[in-house]
Amino acid sequence: MRRLIALSTALAFAVLAAERERDITLAQLPPEITATADQAVPGARWLRAEQETEHGGIRYELKGQAQDHRVEVEIAPDGKLIQTEIELPFKQTPQAVRDKLKLGWPGFDPEETKAVTRVGGPKGYEFEGAYGQGRRIEVFISEDAGIVDVEDEKD
Repeated sequence: MRRLIALSTALAFAVLAAERERDITLAQLPPEITATADQAVPGARWLRAEQETEHGGIRYELKGQAQDHRVEVEIAPDGKLIQTEIELPFKQTPQAVRDKLKLGWPGFDPEETKAVTRVGGPKGYEFEGAYGQGRRIEVFISEDAGIVDVEDEKD
């Protein structure tokens, strides 16, 4: 029984260690990360940074402001851009995307709307917020309204 408890505890710590985030200062960022972020969102004022470890890989996430919009970039350790997100008003998304969202999730009123560019993937829009009783969802719809991806989390 002790062996089982010890094994379970070790497994739990391994899972926690496998996925974690830690705040770092902008000065701690490697220069290639900062250069990629500045190139991805020209004129952005970066406010904070995180180093994330997921599935054994490291990535950097920078958050800031550009032209009165919150922006976020994810960058690989080698300086390659992974994704950009720029917050925007819901009404600035294409009508076809809004129609797809309303059809698939009637009554959903997103708290956040972002334009998302995934390198090597489709450009589109991400909508986050409460939906139904005790549920939070994140819906990605490609700019042509053809691709939909949903993450559903219980509150």
